[in-house]
Parts: sequence; C-alpha cells; structure tokens
Amino acid sequence: MIGSRRQEEIRSIGINVARTILAIIVMFTFITTSYAQSVYYIVSGNSMSPTYKDGDIVKVEKQDSYKDGDVVVADVGGEKVIKRINGDVLEGDNKGNTARYNLNTADILGRAEYIRMT
Repeated sequence: MIGSRRQEEIRSIGINVARTILAIIVMFTFITTSYAQSVYYIVSGNSMSPTYKDGDIVKVEKQDSYKDGDVVVADVGGEKVIKRINGDVLEGDNKGNTARYNLNTADILGRAEYIRMT
C-alpha cells in the first residue's frame, strides 16, 4: 500500500510538471506570435520635438502601408531615424532641424506609437 501511494504521488507530480511545461510553451508561443511585430526604441535627439523628446519611448509596428503624416522609424544608410512622412520625404517636427530624407531611399521599419515620456 505504501509503495503504491508513493508511485501515485510521483505520477501526480510528473503530470503536474508536464502540464506546467506545456502551459509555458503555449504562453511563450502566444506572446511571441502576438508581439513579434513590435519593436521598442528610445528617441535620441530633438529632431521630432515637440512631438517626441530625447529619451521618450516609442513602440514601432510594421504596417501594410503608410500615409502622409505618419511618424515612422526608418533605416537610412544603416542609421535608425524617427521622422514624419511629408509627401515624398521624411523630416522632423523640429523646424530648426534641417535633416530630410528621400522616402524612396529609406527602409521604413514601422509606424511609431508614443509609449512614455521621460
């Protein structure tokens, strides 16, 4: 009797461990599937001031298309920049900043969404 009770406890523990591992795998799969499209960036510089300030955090999500006025993060010559689409160029909101990029030469990584201000 004592041996069979011990075997039953061990079996029960094994089943609970297996269920826990399975639950973790399912949760991990759900989380990576749900959030794989999002990347977070910390704004560096003042070219998007007053909309975004140095140190602000933005969530960037790839979109099927982008429109005039969208704030996007783009890769321009290996450098990540956050700019607003204005016609066929990317430019900052800070009118004192003259950096502009041709939309055709920029690889848009996604639309920026404000998360938090420093």
